[in-house]
Amino acid sequence: MKMSRWTAVPILALGLLGCSQSAQKPAAPAEKPARSQPEKAEVPDPRYAELPKPRGENPWAPPPPSVFQLKGGQKVWRLEQGPSPLFSLHLVLPRGASSDPRDKIGLTQLTADLLDEGAGGKTALEIADALSLLATDYSVSVQQDTTLLTLNGLAENLDASLALLSLIVQKPTLSQAEFDRRRDHAVAVALSRKDEPSSRMREELSRAVFGDGYSGPHSGGTVESLKRIRLADVRAHARGLLAGQEAEFVFVGPTGEAELQSLLEKHFSGFRGKSTLKTAPVAPEIAPTEVIVIPFRGAAQSALGLAKRTRGADSPDYYQELVMNERVGGSFTSRLNMVLREEKGYTYGAHSGFQRAREAGMFTIMASVHAQATGLSVQEIFRQLDRLCREPFEEQEHKEAVSGLLLGYPLRFESAGDTAAQLATLPMYGRGPEFLAQWPKKVSLVTLAEARKAAEAFCDPRSFHIVVAGDDTLVVPELEKLGLRTTLLTREGEAGAAPETPKSAGTSAH
Repeated sequence: MKMSRWTAVPILALGLLGCSQSAQKPAAPAEKPARSQPEKAEVPDPRYAELPKPRGENPWAPPPPSVFQLKGGQKVWRLEQGPSPLFSLHLVLPRGASSDPRDKIGLTQLTADLLDEGAGGKTALEIADALSLLATDYSVSVQQDTTLLTLNGLAENLDASLALLSLIVQKPTLSQAEFDRRRDHAVAVALSRKDEPSSRMREELSRAVFGDGYSGPHSGGTVESLKRIRLADVRAHARGLLAGQEAEFVFVGPTGEAELQSLLEKHFSGFRGKSTLKTAPVAPEIAPTEVIVIPFRGAAQSALGLAKRTRGADSPDYYQELVMNERVGGSFTSRLNMVLREEKGYTYGAHSGFQRAREAGMFTIMASVHAQATGLSVQEIFRQLDRLCREPFEEQEHKEAVSGLLLGYPLRFESAGDTAAQLATLPMYGRGPEFLAQWPKKVSLVTLAEARKAAEAFCDPRSFHIVVAGDDTLVVPELEKLGLRTTLLTREGEAGAAPETPKSAGTSAH
């Protein structure tokens, strides 16, 4: 074999290295170092001497807020939140959607929407720019019993932010041009709801449970009711809505009580008067007789809802029903979700819950299910409701329900805004300052027997109103197989025949 000289050189070097290593004598063993004195052991920090131990059954709870009153009579709920530079404030007005005239549903929502569209000599854009320069976020939310005006921002800009809120509340312009623009927007939103199955289902479910009275109509109004509203209606409604004597403030942030009181007195000393707006009465309860079907031909899913009227926010079984609902459909591992989603695959998720206002509430079960499985989903929900009495909760289910509620509770207070939203429920529902602090303890005291007893009120599927928004050609036959009577509603909420199926959507002949 021919070898290049460049290949031979490293081989020769390796051979010489091996010879030299074999010729070397083994090195003499190193002398043992003299034994040194042992170092003094470091004393451990007593805080870390033992591993931390579980704290036991002692769930977290927020501290109760301090409550004081302004000279004008307004109550202030304040909770100091550490060194955070942020604040969150709600002005809670004591009238909401339930004060709408029956023929002008949506009036409160439209009035509240117009408050920041010009005030105190500033245009809508000038107010928006001023809030933006302060890094303050303003929003408004209309509930059934109250209207909330909310500020979230930097605590150092609280004074200037309150000055702008004062203009919005006490000196709204309510111009014709802004009224026309915002009403047109509200009409467009109402129109868009007609084409969204889930929205239509929810609207009709509330109407089925409450009728046209308290909690029945959608707070945003309908196309027809909104078109009946005039600027004069908004101005008259604003005078009743913005009467300040019964209003309350909710504040979370680093500002001290004395400073906060001084700022609120400075900007709202003239915020007086008592509201004359009347709340709609609760309509008599109507027993369900038919399944309401809202046709959405060709829809791949059905928006399915079941509901039953309950007590309002003052329900004596409030905590027992919380624990009960957690196992029915209030969590991912609840009975409903585990069967309809995990076992049957009918839906991405099924859930239940209580929707409560001051005067009344309802227990709902909702899911978006495969259109072909609508009847099967209703049948399975009926079976799960029947199980509440036939196969009541077991001890492990009760423990999981209580534990899930307690572990999830702190998540409601992650930020100043979250905390203020929770705090606002106290004046909204007429609760005392200790309510949020006592909530974990009262949940943990609910027994298995009490949760089972609360569930007994919801065992009978026949006591539930049912609304389905989906393809009626698939849904109606499946519901009739279950022995359920159906009635069709148009997307406008009127009784009527289903729309004809377009020829292009039909089945071709073979």
